[in-house]
Amino acid sequence: MSKARWEFAVLTVLLLATRVWDAAATYAVTPDLARETNPIVSLFGQGWAGVLVAQVVLVSVVIALSYYSLFRVKRVHPPQKGLGFRDFVALYYFGKEKNLTRLLYEFPADKRVLVGLLGYVLPRTLIVVGAFISLSSMLLVRSVAYRGFYGVARPCYYVVLAGIAIAFCVLFFRREHALYRAASPA
Repeated sequence: MSKARWEFAVLTVLLLATRVWDAAATYAVTPDLARETNPIVSLFGQGWAGVLVAQVVLVSVVIALSYYSLFRVKRVHPPQKGLGFRDFVALYYFGKEKNLTRLLYEFPADKRVLVGLLGYVLPRTLIVVGAFISLSSMLLVRSVAYRGFYGVARPCYYVVLAGIAIAFCVLFFRREHALYRAASPA
């Protein structure tokens, strides 16, 4: 099995497993979803059917992005040789030199880069976040001390979860930069 096929299989299995674990943990904590913080429930008032349909759609889209990122999207690295990491990221993502803070609110010039980025970041982020949230849910069921801690720490969790996504973005660009350097040594 090729490295890409192995990576896709592992990511898919882990993604599905953590989504099932998340649903089971949610059910253990709040079978009626009265205490669920998922926006599908808390903002849109959907029950289990809505949550499960949203999960199936989300997971399907993420698996498709992962597949296209690994097997269908051709990498188009900048033609310039010897770029450092920051210059590479700007040229790779935007097609021209720009401030990297624009990564937070601008889409790339080449949509293949966006598919590659999302196909790399989303499955990994959802796996780690799913495991984190599921573990937290199980601790809510089993530990009185954690329930007290959770009430105080919950706002910080969102920062941690966003940090996980940002870390995977950096890892994506590091991987692409390494591939670029290997293909075009300075």
